Amino acid sequence: MPALADLLAQELDLVRAFIAELNSEQDALKSGDTDSLAPITQRKSQLVEQLNAAENDRNLFLQRAGHTGDRSGMQAWLAKNPGDRAAATQWAELMKLASMARQINDFNGRLIAMRLQATSQALAILTQQSQRPTLYGANGLTAAGTGSRLIDAA
Repeated sequence: MPALADLLAQELDLVRAFIAELNSEQDALKSGDTDSLAPITQRKSQLVEQLNAAENDRNLFLQRAGHTGDRSGMQAWLAKNPGDRAAATQWAELMKLASMARQINDFNGRLIAMRLQATSQALAILTQQSQRPTLYGANGLTAAGTGSRLIDAA
């Protein structure tokens, strides 16, 4: 099994790539480029799968070393192995980047919610046009409103 520092380096590369995709997603959301969102989402999904596998490898390493496969297990391993500065540095960087990814993802979620709200409002306006109350025409039959003012008909 690879050294913990190697596993963390791999995980760091994946998190950096994930952050790059999140930033691409954010740019597309800000500019309204919805066509690019599907490929970005696909790449993000692939990276999430790879990140999960890398995390499982790290957790397996920790369990084989007699620790729990989680953050507390990682902290315990680092405390027991103070000479592995590379692993400690990479772990701190990984925690920082994971927090950054979470913040970007949350912001992107808010951007998506704003886009959805704007789309819903536009749809409501468009469908409201077709739901206007009907008026009576000169022949006494109902006729849909045209949206024009009465003065325009004179």
